[in-house]
Amino acid sequence: MKNKRIFSYIKPYKKIVIIVFLLLSVFLVSQSLIPLLVGRYINNFAKASFTDKITLIINYNQSELTKYIILISSLLLFGSVSCFFYEYYLAIFVQNVIANIRLDIYRKINSLSISKIEGKTVGEYVQFVISDVENISLGISSFIKQLLQGILRILITTIIMFCTNWFLSICVIVLSPLSLFVSKFVAKYSYKSFNITRDNTSNLTSYSVEATNNISLIQSLNNQEESSNKFESLNNSLKKSSVMSQFSSSWTNPVTRLINGLIYSLVGISGIVLVYYNLFSLGIGDVSAFLTYTNGYTKPFNDISSVIGEFEAYKVAMNKIDELLDNEDDIDSTKKLDDKIKSVEFKDLSFSYDGNKDVLSDISFSIKEKEKVALVGQTGSGKTTLVSLLLRFYEPTKGTILFNNNDINSINKKSLRSHIGMVLQDSWIFNGTIKENINYCGTNNENEVYNICNEIKANSFIETMKDKYDTHITSNSSLSDGQKQIITIARVLLDQNDLIILDEATSNIDTLSEKIIHNAFNSLTKDKTSIIIAHRLSTITSCDKIIALNDGKIVEIGSHKQLLKNKGYYYQLYNSQFK
Repeated sequence: MKNKRIFSYIKPYKKIVIIVFLLLSVFLVSQSLIPLLVGRYINNFAKASFTDKITLIINYNQSELTKYIILISSLLLFGSVSCFFYEYYLAIFVQNVIANIRLDIYRKINSLSISKIEGKTVGEYVQFVISDVENISLGISSFIKQLLQGILRILITTIIMFCTNWFLSICVIVLSPLSLFVSKFVAKYSYKSFNITRDNTSNLTSYSVEATNNISLIQSLNNQEESSNKFESLNNSLKKSSVMSQFSSSWTNPVTRLINGLIYSLVGISGIVLVYYNLFSLGIGDVSAFLTYTNGYTKPFNDISSVIGEFEAYKVAMNKIDELLDNEDDIDSTKKLDDKIKSVEFKDLSFSYDGNKDVLSDISFSIKEKEKVALVGQTGSGKTTLVSLLLRFYEPTKGTILFNNNDINSINKKSLRSHIGMVLQDSWIFNGTIKENINYCGTNNENEVYNICNEIKANSFIETMKDKYDTHITSNSSLSDGQKQIITIARVLLDQNDLIILDEATSNIDTLSEKIIHNAFNSLTKDKTSIIIAHRLSTITSCDKIIALNDGKIVEIGSHKQLLKNKGYYYQLYNSQFK
């Protein structure tokens, strides 16, 4: 666990921490003085005589009683007010720290390279933002409420106990550390259990998200039983590890209570003996107060042991978040691409995902302004990888890409991507209204949204919906694939990008919808540079240039007519779709 990072989150709120500490101190001092006053009054009110028999001598004094009642009531009121504001400021402090941690996690996820993000499952990232942050919140609260409060309580109680009777105080202090030895032993074992539980929770979350997002596919394949069995297996693993972690962290509490009970009994017996033999001038009230302080002294050990689970979960969560936040941000440049994209050139480009096998080899071609270029080839030939390099999701292992004769590595990613619009095979619809889905960046007004939808005929189905543009939709809405794709096209068209990329954007669309979307594509690519990846070769016959890829290499470049005339690789692909 790296304390430096958690302290960096605490530092901006050090004033609140000081306020919390002072309020807590006032509350504990007020609470601790009450048994002392009660004991002093009992000493004045009743005295025991041990001669032939035990005799209790009562000395009642109304004014003395009134004075003690006022003092004790004042301390109770003062302590209660301090406790109220202590809890209030503690909540402010903890939630501010947690909010900043959660924000940094989300920012880090957004700043990582695609290759690093793909190394973890969706469930792991959900775990970071929700479960791990919640465990840190509980850990910080437990630290202040139990550990810090316990230390202060022990310190204050120790001072008061020594002021009452040094002999009994030493007995309590010598025996109490037994609880710490037990807690330390359990903490070491519990950490391993909580680590396993955290991983099992991540696996279950990942599978749940994946299965829920693809529930229609699971049902269509009649895979409900297998899916449920898989979930049950993961759930059982989590159950078993949770039982072990919870059990291992909780059994210290009964043991420490047993130890503290023995200490309490020993102090009570010793106090009676001291009073009987009139040693240390100890009175009945002093013994009564001392027993209360014995509980007050040993209680923090019980409290700390009772939240050992929260501490171990906190340590596991903090270590995982440390690992995430320690990742270097995606490499970026400062130079902006201010001008429109007038030319794109791939120069001797090669790329490998694993550093061993090249997915792309010696790719060289150029794209002129307003030119429509198609990438064709079998699945796995490197078409989508080429586009991923164009967007700087990955860095080439060899060669480069030039935008307006500028090396892509010298161009700021945000600036570069602001010039590029992309329509994917799977249309991305998020939880919100149709209007919000189209105006995703929120930079356009409503009239521009309506005009774009009217231009590509999207209003023909939007206007028929119950709330029209304010209709709430999700990725699982009853919209057809074609309607979702048209919303995606409207979103890209609204951004007015220089370069448009269509990555197999009609592969999941029926023939009738494809014609409607094809018209929308014409509006989208009009007077713009465009790159089209397509399996249906009939949709790219009008492209200015067709680049045929096979096994990560360019095998042919030319127009549709030229490539058919050559009767090479493209000719075989094209004819295979019409035979």
